[in-house]
Amino acid sequence: MLIFFGVLGVYVANIRSLPYNLGIEEARGGIALLNLAATALVLSTFTGRFIFPLISLEGKKFWVLGLAPVERRRILYGKYFFAFFGSLAVSEALIIFSDWMLAFPASVMLGHAVMVLAICSGLAAVSVGLGACYPNLKEDNPARIVAGFGGTLNLIVSMLYILLMVAGVAMPFQLFATRHGAAGWAYWRIFGAYVAISLSLGTLVTVTFLGLGRSRFEKLEF
Repeated sequence: MLIFFGVLGVYVANIRSLPYNLGIEEARGGIALLNLAATALVLSTFTGRFIFPLISLEGKKFWVLGLAPVERRRILYGKYFFAFFGSLAVSEALIIFSDWMLAFPASVMLGHAVMVLAICSGLAAVSVGLGACYPNLKEDNPARIVAGFGGTLNLIVSMLYILLMVAGVAMPFQLFATRHGAAGWAYWRIFGAYVAISLSLGTLVTVTFLGLGRSRFEKLEF
């Protein structure tokens, strides 16, 4: 976590010292959008490298969990919540700190926080769900697990999800907020739609991939 997010944290802490013209509203909006995209991409690297192999790393001793008096879906959800809350704490802190350094109003900070919440939930669900769909219980090397078909599919789906959320949802809102400011009835209508779409897409991806993972995981034989 320190390696992945440490460099971003140092960068965000020095935004005001960098040769950016933060007095231009469009420049601040573009920097905020790029910071959001960078955080999401780093987060996808984290979930793909460390969360996707979690089930596979149980290895040949996985039969112990299979015989334990615990529902398999609880095991799956436990890994999801571990990934979700762990990534959310770091990502939200980084994005809010970035928006504060860029002197954005509270409404924009809230909008970015909602977007990060949806991205964290979706990426965690994709990695856990696909990890349950394509487990490799015979391999104890995480790098080899990630390099397989399931890991590649997880990377592609994560990238497409980030592209949809950042370019398809966050960018239009950011452009509108930059041009019209955080005021007026039109802004709040757009803001409400942005929050609703972000949460809806995040919920859809989370439910879909956790459902796929649970279905395959419950049928897995040891």
